[in-house]
Amino acid sequence: MQNNGQSLLLHRENYEVPKGQEQSVHCKVAKLDENGNFYEKPRLLHFGVKSFDTMDKVNLEAMGYSVEILYHPNGRYTNVRITSREEDLAAKDAEIARLKQELAEATKPEVKVGRPKKEA
Repeated sequence: MQNNGQSLLLHRENYEVPKGQEQSVHCKVAKLDENGNFYEKPRLLHFGVKSFDTMDKVNLEAMGYSVEILYHPNGRYTNVRITSREEDLAAKDAEIARLKQELAEATKPEVKVGRPKKEA
């Protein structure tokens, strides 16, 4: 287990595995409070595959850490991601804006095209 000096704004989608370290599990570990704010700066850690799958991930989560797997040699744990409170709020704001737009389009009055009917 070692810490790397890379930027910890990394996620699975933009993480590049350093050459020669393709056989270890790379993960970002952070401790969050109940509001989603970081207690401490997230750390990039490397583990052996066997120890990570059997003990390390479970132990870290039992100690209250959130674990985001950036790279796993066997392709496991693909949907786990740590997000900060700001990222969560930005995503929810975008969803609210999308829903408001859909609602505005759905409640827009329909305009009928054609000639008005003549009354007798």
